[in-house]
Amino acid sequence: MFAEGIQDYVDRVRRISAAVNTGNMLDDRRLRYDLLAEEFRRPYPAGMRVRNTSIVLAGHEVPVRIYWPPDAEKPPIICYFHGGGFLAGSIESHDMITSALCEFTGAAVISVHYRRVPENPYPMPQEDCYAAVCWAAARADALGLDGSRMAVAGDSAGGLLSTAVAMMARDRNGPTLRHQTLIYGVFDFDLERTSYRTAKDPLLTYEAIRYLAPAYLGGRLDTHDPYAVPMRAKNLTGLPPAYVLRAEFDTLFEEEGEYAAKLRAANVATQLRDAQKMIHGFLRAIEISPPAKQELMRMADAIRAHLI
Repeated sequence: MFAEGIQDYVDRVRRISAAVNTGNMLDDRRLRYDLLAEEFRRPYPAGMRVRNTSIVLAGHEVPVRIYWPPDAEKPPIICYFHGGGFLAGSIESHDMITSALCEFTGAAVISVHYRRVPENPYPMPQEDCYAAVCWAAARADALGLDGSRMAVAGDSAGGLLSTAVAMMARDRNGPTLRHQTLIYGVFDFDLERTSYRTAKDPLLTYEAIRYLAPAYLGGRLDTHDPYAVPMRAKNLTGLPPAYVLRAEFDTLFEEEGEYAAKLRAANVATQLRDAQKMIHGFLRAIEISPPAKQELMRMADAIRAHLI
């Protein structure tokens, strides 16, 4: 039923999930992501430099991890926002994706650990991500990077954060972004969607979405704030070109296509790629699933074309 290696991925996720099942969904989910980081770790290629640091903001700090591609002089920048339903996930849990993006795009990747919900509901994650993009643009020269060639990317919750940051950059006069990569993102939060109840994804369930949505929005499910729920945006014009990657069996498959259509209707150049026989979160399986790695490399090609 699934692409090569994906059932193995599902089995490993379920094994780890069962091992940390204490009945506290929030704590269990966060610990599961930490353990999955070890399960699917990817070695860095020779010559890649990696540094952890923090962006200091009023009242808190935003941890970031910077990856420099080997032998690159002033490479472009991809700011990456990890998935995890806004309440889990980290720089560490998505290290296999961000290091691969650096390797296959030739861009430096700045992976951002934004504040997580429910302790820090919307708009805190968006503001952290936007602050990180502004920091990257301002510090590009000092970091040996090209701040004139910047993009945003993210998976799942990070897909929403990426397109929200693109809107914020448009509305707040910068920084200029050349591209947005939206990887099996959530864009709607309409809990009445039939597709949420009928999806075949083995890991992202309707019950999980029902838990995540109010935690993220602080209970304000009816909001029409476009930075919070991009599908409800009335103006998507002026955004950078987009690459929308969705998975055939993903619970979010329908809305991802709808959001891509909205971008196109707003004259935003948009590539919509359907990953066959894939599930939500499949890029974390790139070390055990050759088709998943092929999808990542295809995506990297699309990003690179906008950053050269």
